[in-house]
This record gives sequence, C-alpha cells and structure tokens, in this order.
Amino acid sequence: MELKAGMTTQVLDTTDAKFEIDVAHTTSPVLLYFWAPWSEPCGAIDPLLDQVARHHTSRLKIVRVNVDEHEAIVKRFDIHRIPTVLFFDKGDLHTALVAPSVARVQVLIEDRFGSDMPWNAARADELCASSALAFQGQAARKKICLKRLRDTVFSAEHPPSHCAAGDAGHFVDEVGVPGVLGDMIDTLWRLTCATEGAAYARARTIALIEAIPLGADLSSVAPAVTHGLLHDRRWGLVRYAPEGNAREIFARLAVLHARELVGTRVDDRAWLELARDAIALADVHSLRQSEDTATPLDLQQIFIEQMEHVARPLARLDLDMLLQMVLSLTYAREQPRFWTDEDERNTRMMGDAALREVERQCGLKPPDDDIETVNRWRHQVRTLIDKLEATQSTADPTTAVRLEIWKSHRDSLAAELYSTVCELMVNRFDRAPKTVVLH
Repeated sequence: MELKAGMTTQVLDTTDAKFEIDVAHTTSPVLLYFWAPWSEPCGAIDPLLDQVARHHTSRLKIVRVNVDEHEAIVKRFDIHRIPTVLFFDKGDLHTALVAPSVARVQVLIEDRFGSDMPWNAARADELCASSALAFQGQAARKKICLKRLRDTVFSAEHPPSHCAAGDAGHFVDEVGVPGVLGDMIDTLWRLTCATEGAAYARARTIALIEAIPLGADLSSVAPAVTHGLLHDRRWGLVRYAPEGNAREIFARLAVLHARELVGTRVDDRAWLELARDAIALADVHSLRQSEDTATPLDLQQIFIEQMEHVARPLARLDLDMLLQMVLSLTYAREQPRFWTDEDERNTRMMGDAALREVERQCGLKPPDDDIETVNRWRHQVRTLIDKLEATQSTADPTTAVRLEIWKSHRDSLAAELYSTVCELMVNRFDRAPKTVVLH
C-alpha cells in the first residue's frame, strides 16, 4: 500500500481497488478519513490523526481517502463535505462525523479508546516571546522587503508574505516576523480582494507591512488579534453569546485564553473538557432543531454550533475561520433587513442546483500542484456560474435586484471587519517591545 510523503507510516492511503481489504474486511477498528490536500479544515485534522495513529498503533487502523482521486469510495459513502470521518468496528459503520471540529474527533477517540492519549493541545513555544526582531532591526532590510512587495504581482501562488520574503518559506528569516502573522496578512489580503478589489487590497497590505516597526518583537500580535475576534465586546464573537449554558461555556473559554495571553500554560485536559461541554450543548441544540424543522437558522443556533471549533488554544485557531464565524453571525443579524428566510431558501436551492451543474460540466477541483490545470478549471467554473446567475436574474429580476443589494451590504460588513483587524494589528505593532540595532 502506497504511503504519501510526509505522512506517518501508521496512516494509510487506500484506493478503490484496495478498499475492501483495508476497511470492509478488517476485524480491527478502522477510522476512515475523507480528505483533500487543498482543504484547510483537513489541514487541522491531519496532525491530530498522525498523533492518534502513532499512539494507538496496535488498537486502531487509520485509513484515508483522497476525494479527488477515488470517486468510487466517495460515491459509496455519499460524501459531500470534507473532512468526513467514519468509524468502523469489525467492518460495521458505527459513527459518522461530517466536517467535525478537531475536538469532536478527539472526543470520539477518547470515548472509544480511553483518556490516556497525550493530546499536546498547546506547545510551550507557541505563545512564548520570540527572539526574532522585525527586519532584524535593519532599515536596509525593510527597504528591500518593501521593494519586493511593490515590484511583485500578488497571487494565490505568490501571496504577500512570499513576495516580501523573496520566496515561500523564508518569511520568518527575511522579515523577522512570526510565520502565523504572515499567514494572517495573506488571509486579510485574499479576503479584501473579494470585497474591495485587488488594487485596494494590495495597497493596504503593503501599508500594513510598512507599518511594522524596525526591531519589534511581534510574537504577541497574532494571539492578540485572535483573542479580539473571540472576546472583544465591540466586534468579537462574544457579542452573540446567548444567555445560559452557551454564555457560561464561552466565559470559561475567555478565562483560559486570558491565562494564555499572560504566558500561563493551560493543561490539555482543561481544553478537552471545555470542548466536551460545547459539543454536548451543540448536540442537544441540534436535536431540538431537528424536531422543529420550521425553525429558521438563527443567531443562537449558529453560535452554539461554532463553539466547539473555538474551544482550543489561541495558537491553534485560524484567522480565516474566525473571520467567517464573526461574519456568519453578523450576516444572520443583519439579513432580515434585506432578505427573508424564503428568499434565502430559494437562493440556496438555486445555488445547490448551480453547484451540481458546475460539478457535472467542470468536474471536481484538480490537485493544487497542477497550477495550470487549476487555473483553467477556475476560469471554466467562473464562466459557468456567471452564465447561470444571468439566467436566474432574467427569470426573477425583482429578487435579483434585492439579492444584489444584500450582497453589497454583506461586502461592506466584511470590509469593515477586515479594516478593524488591520487597525488592531497596527495598534499592536506600535505597542510591541522594540530593540534598537546600531550600525
């Protein structure tokens, strides 16, 4: 059986031909993992499964399926979202987790195999002070990085952090800034392109990097931004915490995150117990929602469903995910002013139909390592979507106009949030400790 480069030898890649041997006819417990190399949520699950595979070598077999390469297995289990995790025992399916949080996978493992797993939820070096200084305190180095930015066209393959450093993988050494902060800058650039255009996004990104002070230790900036998106009462997720158990769980999360910010290590068990409570609340709430199918998606439901995804150390939370969480709640609050639940249902039905047509005509997204094919696929998808949207607009012009108004408002809400995060970054830049380097 072929093993992918970089994977632990305990995590196996199956194929359409080998599936029966690897999973269906195996007597030992099997965790079947549907993934794709381009999926960011899968990127959060991958290291966890590596760790589980090493710890439970003799008790659990972990097998993964690349959804881009093995269509027969995907169709067999009707997989529509990734990551998806299926747990088998003696060939029988016992548990299915669709787009699970990392915590939910941890709980599955502990419920099946006990709590002796050392999860390593937070490494000691993830939030500690860095010895790196921005641009190594050298004005000439900063000038070179800014010139690279101004002389290079940003793209998905060459985001701002790569351009500033001269190449991928050199951001920390060249810019003297934690890699996670470079990822945040890239995320803000990419999202701003979608709401305010490439030219504005480029100019603001260059200005953001230009605002980094010489000799600054910026190790505290990324945790502070993440903390703000969660716990700032003006624009963070906490604004939407409903009364009762959800607010109590989120308050406990705030305590743990505050301890992290001052350098106190939080025990792994504290994170997992908090996540267990968040998962239990989400399951109870989901059951109530399923019993009342007429209940529309509301702020409370969205917030409770999201809590298990954020019950983690600050260093393990992704800026893109947090921004989307804040925006999903903001959109749910603002939507009734512009767009009814019936409008949303009808639009989703049309969207689902469009996605099926895109998949039928264009197929699944090609592997990321074939850049030319991926770009050609994206162009085909965009052309087809434009055509489908034009057809829908002609069929119902009144709804189409109202939808455009709502989309424009959503873009303005997103742009406002991205600007707030940039302002927070600059504020933290100015407050960071600095070392003067003399030449």
